[in-house]
Amino acid sequence: MKGHIIVFEGIDGSGKTSQIQMLADYINTENYSYIVIKGHKAFDGVKEKILAQNNKIDPFSLFLLSMAKFKTISEEISLMRDRVDFIIIDRYVDTAIAYSQANIGSDELPVLNDVVPLLKRVFVLPDVTVFINTPAEVALQRKHNCFDRIELGNGSLSEGRQKHFLRNQRFAEMKYKEIIIQEESKYITIDGKLSKREMHNILIESLRMRDIL
Repeated sequence: MKGHIIVFEGIDGSGKTSQIQMLADYINTENYSYIVIKGHKAFDGVKEKILAQNNKIDPFSLFLLSMAKFKTISEEISLMRDRVDFIIIDRYVDTAIAYSQANIGSDELPVLNDVVPLLKRVFVLPDVTVFINTPAEVALQRKHNCFDRIELGNGSLSEGRQKHFLRNQRFAEMKYKEIIIQEESKYITIDGKLSKREMHNILIESLRMRDIL
């Protein structure tokens, strides 16, 4: 069957980018067709424009913006499924849920919990989601000085900014794991502390066991 959808999830600096590239290279050597999706050009710069205007984004508004982006991606996926063998996605619906729950105020969290199940019904869902389980401290080392303004703002990496990054990523990691527990069979969890090659080998074997490769 064409159009296997493989989503990669994980906190910032988890190692997703490397694993996506290695999987794409492997698929290419096997003479399968594929496409890698990361974000959507229609939403490029939108968050930055809001930040420039208001200097902040309400977490629930950011969640809705993220879901709008992923819904647009979902619609494009439905059109591409019959055209390629594999669709590889760098972050999808789980990202919006995990990071929004990590950032959102406690007063709004019940609203988010009510909205999520309804929204997920209208998305094209993946065949499998690969979660790179990387501790925040390891991710921080990998990120170096490349941080997202929404998390750390501009400027040099101070001790306070570093603590903020770690706190944010730890909460997101916890939320990812809560999501996975609900439908564990739909996920492949890989230890992000392993080497790139070790992670890749585990991924390939796991995909073969699920008859995706």
